[in-house]
Amino acid sequence: KETSKNTAAPLATLPATDSGNWIIYLASVRSEKSAQQLVARIKASNIETKAVRANVKGKIFHRIQLHRTLNREDAEVTRSYLAKKLGLKGAWIEEKQL
Repeated sequence: KETSKNTAAPLATLPATDSGNWIIYLASVRSEKSAQQLVARIKASNIETKAVRANVKGKIFHRIQLHRTLNREDAEVTRSYLAKKLGLKGAWIEEKQL
């Protein structure tokens, strides 16, 4: 069945390359195995992500990060959309340190 509702993701309208200095983090988990499983699940939705290690107050976390950086407005819109689409509650954006 075809529907008339436009279900295109905001990602489809964003530049293919980095367009700002804001990073989208979709989740943060303690185990590397959990991080890799989450990356695989998200990539199955054709969303390019990677796991990056972060040391927070002496504890290691594995953050799931969108591959591109965006301007703040696009990052917030995309974060909101992806969090809802993927059922992730703790997604956030951060300004990349230059």
